Amino acid sequence: MLSGGTVDITTNKVLPCGSLKELKSSRGGDCGGTMVDKGFFSFIKDCIGSDYDDFKRENLSDFHDLRHAFEVKKRRTGGTTSKFVSLPISPAFAQKIDRSKLKEYNTSIAILRGKLQMPIDFFHSIFKKPVQSMMKCLEEAVTDEIKSILLVGGFANSEIVFQSVKERFPNKHVYCPPDADLSVLKGAVIYGHNPDLIASRICRVWHGVILNESFFPVNLECCKNDFYVLTQKGQPITVDARVIHRFNVDEKYDMKTLRLTIFSSAADCLPSSKSEDLNHVVNFDLDIPPRKAGIRMIQLAVKLKGTQFEFKASVKSISPCALAVVKST
Repeated sequence: MLSGGTVDITTNKVLPCGSLKELKSSRGGDCGGTMVDKGFFSFIKDCIGSDYDDFKRENLSDFHDLRHAFEVKKRRTGGTTSKFVSLPISPAFAQKIDRSKLKEYNTSIAILRGKLQMPIDFFHSIFKKPVQSMMKCLEEAVTDEIKSILLVGGFANSEIVFQSVKERFPNKHVYCPPDADLSVLKGAVIYGHNPDLIASRICRVWHGVILNESFFPVNLECCKNDFYVLTQKGQPITVDARVIHRFNVDEKYDMKTLRLTIFSSAADCLPSSKSEDLNHVVNFDLDIPPRKAGIRMIQLAVKLKGTQFEFKASVKSISPCALAVVKST
């Protein structure tokens, strides 16, 4: 998705049933359409000078008109035979812009008959940095198994962006639907009516439990440190598939309740209780039967429901279930 602020890239496989299986976790960066806007208006600011902010406040309507005109050119200008791009500007702009500053950028930039005239090469140069950043993100995501690239979002409407992607990936099918900015909204509506369209996702973070002397996992071989993993970052997770994790309460534990806390971490490697980026997700205060009841077992169920993880914890055959739903990050 190529939006105004960011570029977000996901790689998916279309299954025979028509649903999607996510192949890699999403990636992207701050290289959306607003970066092009910033580049253009940085050029305008430099040509106006130190009183740019005051001039903008006093001529806000003119700024909106220029922004709208630039947005139109940003979308429609591509592999054109025209040598120049012209933007209508108000008389206030025409008087305020320093012509000598224009020449410092490019000797062919001029203000003629109420229009700011820029060479096509200079106009393309405004796109250079964000497009390069976007291509870097795409190169990390697009592998040999990827056959098609679908561009959606407001920035996808840009002919320059579309042509740049086609040139960089000549062996891929590159698509951009009409009204690409509305495709995101339409997709959200379709998914809302049919969540089964997504068969599996890639987990963005680790989820886990910090172990202590009060309880321990039934399968001790699963533990590499004191962070017991519930979901692993980068792990494919089937939507609506439930995984049960079991813990035994220490036989000497004689308190009436036990707090089970779930944490998340975006670290690239396995976190531990000493990791600095641990984030608290949810607490479960579980009623624990007395020691004479025998083996006391905690069951923790994890399920991915749509875009959210559901954690359900209970003490076997004793207390009612506790339930919490948290957003997947």
